[in-house]
Amino acid sequence: MTYIVTFQIDNKVRKEEFKNKLKEFESCCPIHENAWAVYTKKREFDILEEIKDTLKSEDRLFVMKTNQQVSWLNPYGEEHVEWMMNNL
Repeated sequence: MTYIVTFQIDNKVRKEEFKNKLKEFESCCPIHENAWAVYTKKREFDILEEIKDTLKSEDRLFVMKTNQQVSWLNPYGEEHVEWMMNNL
């Protein structure tokens, strides 16, 4: 299943650590600077449990399962369009 993960992390070091955590899932793709799509067989709660240790109380996180048709304008890098077409 594919999930949309949005986040607000102001600390640059922790933000990179967080993105590295997202890369540990089966497959992932940045949508824009603060939102990634993640493909995994895990549930929303399990995703949250695995990545929350990189977050602090001032950070924000949102995880949503995608099961709808999606569209986009000006993707975050043309190299990600095929991934989004196949997984969102």
